[in-house]
Amino acid sequence: MLLSIYGLLMAAWFFFNCVQQNFEGCDSILPGPLVFILTIFGVFEGLLFSLFTCIMFCTQIQSIATDETGIESLKKETRLKKSLRESFTDVCGAPPSLKWLSPFTPPP
Repeated sequence: MLLSIYGLLMAAWFFFNCVQQNFEGCDSILPGPLVFILTIFGVFEGLLFSLFTCIMFCTQIQSIATDETGIESLKKETRLKKSLRESFTDVCGAPPSLKWLSPFTPPP
């Protein structure tokens, strides 16, 4: 998601930079209209990917928080639910800490 936001910011920076320079020097690699069409497609793709990753993140967090997968909710299976802390500990493999946020920490 962060890379999508970064891509959108870079596209906005490119556009505003070209506007300040009256579109001079913005077509050094490709013709001017093609550059803006590709920038618009890139922004659209970035927005769609950002939306997709946000939705996937929210559904995963919701599944962890409710201790129930989508399939289990459709089957309406009942079982003893875990607490929020226990669910996150099961998923992340350790008690709550800042290590959960780092992809470089080894698994417990």
